[in-house]
Amino acid sequence: MEHFSQIIVNYQNGDKIYITDISGKKVTYEVVKTYTTSTSDYTYANRDTGGKRGISLSTCTNDTQSRLIIWADEV
Repeated sequence: MEHFSQIIVNYQNGDKIYITDISGKKVTYEVVKTYTTSTSDYTYANRDTGGKRGISLSTCTNDTQSRLIIWADEV
């Protein structure tokens, strides 16, 4: 089984992420930003989405020295 970071490390702006909620509805998000930051930086969790629903995905990098962040907005 792949680690989460191995799956999302290749995401780029414009890529789609699909999440299915408990009722079976599929919600589509589009990646708007990817970046790495320090493991002590939690500012990624607070961002202005302009009123849109958005998600923030985070995981450690493969070397565990940084945090990989993916921001995506609902389309």
